[in-house]
Amino acid sequence: MTFIEFARLHGILINSMPSPGNWERYATEDHPVGKKNGAVKYLITHGFVKNHATDDEVSVWFPDVAPVIKTGDAQLLRKAGQDIEMKQRQAASKAAILLKQSKYMFHPYLRRKGFPEDEGNVIVTDGGLVLLVPMRVSGRLVGLQQIDEKGEKRFLYGQRSAGASFCFDNK
Repeated sequence: MTFIEFARLHGILINSMPSPGNWERYATEDHPVGKKNGAVKYLITHGFVKNHATDDEVSVWFPDVAPVIKTGDAQLLRKAGQDIEMKQRQAASKAAILLKQSKYMFHPYLRRKGFPEDEGNVIVTDGGLVLLVPMRVSGRLVGLQQIDEKGEKRFLYGQRSAGASFCFDNK
């Protein structure tokens, strides 16, 4: 089974091979317009796919026949890994800056989720109040989840999300 066939099996609408080494987002069968709930990462020797609407975990693809890795492929993968690390460092730096600019205050999202008296890290933007949820791996800040007043969520571009968490409270 090809990588594209594997991704389509998970409902991801992909028609051509993604560039190796980067997570790329795609529309899915259950959300074909407006959202990109499908994520794929192709690494030549294997790949990852996840339909965020239907999959609980990332699925791993391996080719039917082990690929021959050429010197250029290995260099491409090494460069892709370096690019990912650089983007992750940039996202962590941006997260630290945004958190320093935030104020501890009430946010409509927290009220709707059953925490009417709790405050969070909030910044004021042209679009309104944005709740910043720091994401950490082993106690180290790796990025943020940003939640607007309507409850729409975004992560910082390039941030590491795998294994990241935030403990809000034990209530």
